[in-house]
Amino acid sequence: MKRVPQKLFLPHETHHFVDLFRYGLVALDVYRVTTNVNTGVHVLRSANCQTVKTKEEKEVLEHFAGVFTMMNMTTFKVVFSEMVEHLVERIQSNYALQIIPNSFLANSTTSATFAGILLTFLLQRMDTMGCNSEQSNLHLKLFKLVFGSVTLFAQENELMLKPHLHEIVNRSMSLANTAQDPCNYFLLLRALFRSIGGGSHEQLYQEFLPLLSNLLQGLNRLQSGQHKPFMKDLFVELCLTVPVRLSSLLPYLHMLMDPLVSALNGSQTLISQGLRTLELCVDNLQPDFLYEHIQPVRAELMQALWRTLHNPDDSVATVAFRVLGKFGGSNRKMLNTAQPLSYMESLAESPAVSAIFLDSESSIDVPIGQAIEGAVRLLKPQSSGQGVVPPVDVFYRQHAWNVIQAFLVSMLHLGDADLDVYQLLKQVSFQPLSEPHGRLKYLTYPQCSNKEARNAFETALSGVFIAACLKELRGEALGFMSNILKLITAIAVVQQCSAVTAKQPSQDMIDVHVMLDAIVKCVSSDEKELCKIGAMTLALIIDTATTIVGDKEKASELPLFEAAADRLCGCCYEQAWYAKNGGCLAIRFLMEKMPLKWVMNHQLAFVMALLFVLLDLSNEVSSGTVTLAKELTDKLLTLCNTPLGQDKVALSGVQEKSFHAVARHLVKEVISPNENVRKQSHHSLLLLANITGKSVTDIMDPHREILADMIPPKKHLLKHQPVSTQIALMEGNTFCTSLKPRLFSINLTVPEHKIFFQELVNLCDSDDVTLAKLPCYRSVPSLVPLKVSGLAALAACHYIPEIREKIFSVLYKAINSSVKELQVAGKEAMNKFMAEHTHADIELVHGALRPLLMMLGDYHNLSPDLLQKLTHMIELFPTSFNEKMCEALKGHLTRWIEVLITSTQAQRQGEEVQICLYILDMFHMLPASTFRLFEPLLQLALKGEKALGVEVTWEWR
Repeated sequence: MKRVPQKLFLPHETHHFVDLFRYGLVALDVYRVTTNVNTGVHVLRSANCQTVKTKEEKEVLEHFAGVFTMMNMTTFKVVFSEMVEHLVERIQSNYALQIIPNSFLANSTTSATFAGILLTFLLQRMDTMGCNSEQSNLHLKLFKLVFGSVTLFAQENELMLKPHLHEIVNRSMSLANTAQDPCNYFLLLRALFRSIGGGSHEQLYQEFLPLLSNLLQGLNRLQSGQHKPFMKDLFVELCLTVPVRLSSLLPYLHMLMDPLVSALNGSQTLISQGLRTLELCVDNLQPDFLYEHIQPVRAELMQALWRTLHNPDDSVATVAFRVLGKFGGSNRKMLNTAQPLSYMESLAESPAVSAIFLDSESSIDVPIGQAIEGAVRLLKPQSSGQGVVPPVDVFYRQHAWNVIQAFLVSMLHLGDADLDVYQLLKQVSFQPLSEPHGRLKYLTYPQCSNKEARNAFETALSGVFIAACLKELRGEALGFMSNILKLITAIAVVQQCSAVTAKQPSQDMIDVHVMLDAIVKCVSSDEKELCKIGAMTLALIIDTATTIVGDKEKASELPLFEAAADRLCGCCYEQAWYAKNGGCLAIRFLMEKMPLKWVMNHQLAFVMALLFVLLDLSNEVSSGTVTLAKELTDKLLTLCNTPLGQDKVALSGVQEKSFHAVARHLVKEVISPNENVRKQSHHSLLLLANITGKSVTDIMDPHREILADMIPPKKHLLKHQPVSTQIALMEGNTFCTSLKPRLFSINLTVPEHKIFFQELVNLCDSDDVTLAKLPCYRSVPSLVPLKVSGLAALAACHYIPEIREKIFSVLYKAINSSVKELQVAGKEAMNKFMAEHTHADIELVHGALRPLLMMLGDYHNLSPDLLQKLTHMIELFPTSFNEKMCEALKGHLTRWIEVLITSTQAQRQGEEVQICLYILDMFHMLPASTFRLFEPLLQLALKGEKALGVEVTWEWR
């Protein structure tokens, strides 16, 4: 049946369809009203109910969508460009409305158009997906619908998705690094890979190739890091399902070996995926080539394959058997390699229970260390590669808790301890020592020499903290935890603070710092509830010590808190991101609870720990840990360096010493090769200047010798440094020479300074092909970040008169670059450079504008590129354009609108509308543009709208 061409509606008719859609979606909520069977009361169906309740509702929704599928595509595009946001909002309040986008995407006429509109909307809001909310989950579902439409209508929808592919992949990887909950971004990538990984989307595979190297490196780094099992499985799956042909993967085959081993040791889904990938490689690659890449992981790979033979799923075991057979004799070579064996690390006696039998002459010692570990395992929330394990029965947890309690009580040898501690604390001679250095010898108390006993005690104490998180044991566990922590804290205070001559504790005794080690284990856990318990235990220790000593200020001087700060800062230096997150939360807690003097004394240690978090989590998924570290650094600097009031003048000496140490460290990091650390140090120095009322130069000047040889570099050429160091040196130079007053200045009579300036010019002025021939840039994927830093460094040299002309020409060239990032950087640099312009600079501007203005003589010469360059110059130098220029632009606009009116839709190239848009956008930036131009411009815009038959979403407005 021949399709009847749809009518192109007039603008006022299109408005009616917009209203129909807007109010129709609200009216369809009537189907959410249901009647309670028991009470007969009318209630609203839950917003997140995934299914429609009646056949009638489903049919009405499909018919409603069908009204819009019959439209002319131009009208359809106008209506849904306007209404897509409203549609998504309504779906969030009534999930049954998902039938409407489903209908559009499943219709061959509307699929590509609607998918393009919806995808553009979702990409604009992609940064909101980094949290676990209903909105982010809905956006993820809508992304999946769009990707699914590519499978339905491959030819049209491939072309729709192709321009957005790079943005989806790059932004997902980038946003995941800073998101509070990064999981959605990787689920988005998984949905994309699954949708286009069928082998029939050649255009998308070709588009994917430039992304392959960076993507595989990033995913490989993530899967080899320490993450929760679910996230680790997700990274492994993404590595193995990258949507490209095997031939394209050959240069990166070595990156797939670790994920392959992880997959074969993972969940059932991953094992199947790993076996498919491995069999594909075995069937299609030369044995020598494949074995060369397998060699580093051969033993682990073969062991995993042999283990898979025992898989409960027969089909999986059969595939593993087939793959082993295809390897031939190689499948047994690994049997000669050394096997990983478990061994006893210590020969010390572990804690044991003495079992006495009636007929036996001697007791039998039953080691209890492993029993304690088993009890703690039973209390932990269980998870594995296969997902969440069925919860442990409350009966077993209760008995595990009883074992841990009994063990700890017996290890403490309480006896008459209550009376002894009470008498010791009541001694008249008991006073905190006035000088803390007199007690520092207690910091060197040796750890308990019996590692087995100490580890068992620490594990049991960790078990108490875990039990305090469990609903069924919380009441009992919190009371026990409070009592045992108070007791250990009291012993620590007595040992470290009593004026009575205390006997040095025996090395056989458990040292009090075991309590801190258990808290650190708790704080650095990946379970959020345990981190909260960690904060509770610290509060309990601080309150107990304060109560015994009588004063929080004096209690804070105990070596116990010195050791606590040291161990908790140590969490920030652990490998796992969640340990670093725990370290940051512990630092925040200590900042809030400890006295200001104590925090000032530890300011440098805290700042160093937080900066290390920024350094180590660069380009790493960390669930918002980087953002937390930045916020804490700002809070810490504000807390410790705010000018003191009259009541705290006594702390001025401590504050000054702490400020000097922190400022020195921040100055050193001004040229850190790590971008996160470098930017934070710049920001922190500006923050300190704002807090203290000093200039940044005054803060940095006492430490300028640290940077003297590096700004600019005196002993090394810029091009001889790694790329990250080059960017650091250029940005450090920009920062220091942009300060008022300047900390350093470029002097071209100094040979090293002249060489540095010449290197900057060469870097920014040369094209990428020329620079790529230099050894230091040969393997650099993109030179844009280098050039951006170089342009800023050049603009900072504005105070040297003899080189202003050269700098202007380099910046102007960057503004006219085809790379958007360089255009933006060039404009920013030019703004700073021309902030204090002279008459000679105005001549430079006019000289640069002359060729552009010559091109404006004939309207045929106008193109989007030319108008983009002209727009940049109008933004930078609006006063250089007179009223005559405005009239010329109006004349060109009139001619181009006439071209639009006289040409048919088929004849239009697409550039005409863009050119008109550029010209219209210039008038508001021109001071010479008078109010009398307003009416003619309005008439021209309306004339253009009428010619094109659109107005609802028209961007000219």
